[in-house]
This record gives sequence, structure tokens and C-alpha cells, in this order.
Amino acid sequence: MVDRPTTDKLVENAYTGTVHQAYQFLQAVEMNRKQPLSDHCIVYLAKYIADAWEPTSDETLLEELVSLMRSLPHRIPASCPGFALLLAIYYVDRLKQLYMNIKGAPKCSLRLILVAYTVSTKYLGNNLKLIMNDRIPSSPPPQPDEPSSTSLGIPKEAIDPASKQQQPIMARMELELLHFLNYNLTVEEPSKLIWWAKAYENGGDNRDIIPHLEQYTSADEGDDEFEFDR
Repeated sequence: MVDRPTTDKLVENAYTGTVHQAYQFLQAVEMNRKQPLSDHCIVYLAKYIADAWEPTSDETLLEELVSLMRSLPHRIPASCPGFALLLAIYYVDRLKQLYMNIKGAPKCSLRLILVAYTVSTKYLGNNLKLIMNDRIPSSPPPQPDEPSSTSLGIPKEAIDPASKQQQPIMARMELELLHFLNYNLTVEEPSKLIWWAKAYENGGDNRDIIPHLEQYTSADEGDDEFEFDR
């Protein structure tokens, strides 16, 4: 009888990089040249996420989501923040492909983006470490900007993964996202995400949110409940 892997082992395997994936990520990072996504692109992506996951969407929510997406690179260190944000959007989109008919609770998109960005930075960093230990200079993490009390519509500690009060919640949401993604963070041809962003910012007619690089089978939609919905 084969023992089923523990949750800790599944998480470890999910975040374990491969040399093949690392070089794919390196190609995307070099294409991106550490350039942030344009406001035009961020607004488009935020609207997609809100329309896909929120029961109702309005301008106030969209502004909060855009503000959060702009602030993430200043709050969570990443080897290439623009690419990490595209990866986060990609994982949220992958989740939607698996659970097409599910909508979340109000403002679930804020929590989805936050935890997906956390996951993407970890996976990106773990892969690049395999081939870049001697090429990436060490630098202190950027200091977070102080948002105004209304800039995000939610308390600072609610979007700060370093907050002691929020760490258990963040950890739970991270495990849940990994579970619903079947502990699979692999991205085939990630450079296509960069090409998509560049084409969109240059006025290209990209109807897809981002390239659907893989085919997914929709999961059973029985009584699944996301932490993001609570």
C-alpha cells in the first residue's frame, strides 16, 4: 500500500523548481527587463479579475483592486515584479478555468490577487535560485509604502503578509489556492505572458486575458468553498 503524501510534502513539491522551468522563467525575466506593467494593462487585468470572480463589480472595487496590484511589488519582494504579477494573474485565471461557474464573496478578488502574488514570487524565486545563485545580486527588500486609510479600502495589516495577525490567514489561503490548483504551479512557455503584455500595451487586439497555455478540466463544483469567499 502506497502512503498518500502529506500536505506539507505536496506543498514542498509544488514549490520545488526545475532547471527546465528555471530557464523558461529566466527567458521571460530577460524579456521583461524588470519593467513594471503599465497602468493601462493593470486596469485591464483588474477589471477581468473583478468580472470573473466578484458577484457584482463597481468602480470603487476596481479602484481598490488596481491600487492593490500597484502596491504589491513594494510589499512583497520579487526577482521581477512585473512578471511575478503576470504569473499571479495567470494562476487566478487558471483557477477560473477549473471552476468556471463559481463566483466569490464581495472583495474576494483582493484576497485572490494577494495570495496568488505571494505564491508566484515564491515559485519564481525558487526556480531562479537553481541557476542564478551567482548572478542575482543580493539586495534588501524594498520598504513598503504607507497607504492612506482609504487607498485600498481595507486595513494595512489585511494586505501585509508580514503582519503577525495575518500570517495564519495568509498561510491558510495559500494552502487553499495550492490545493485548488492541484499543487501544480508549472507554466509552459511563460514568455508568452510577456509577449501578451507587450502586445496589449502597444495596442494589440488581445481578446484573451492572458494566453491559456494549458488545457484544464473543470473540477466538480459541489460544495467547494474558498477561503477567499469568507
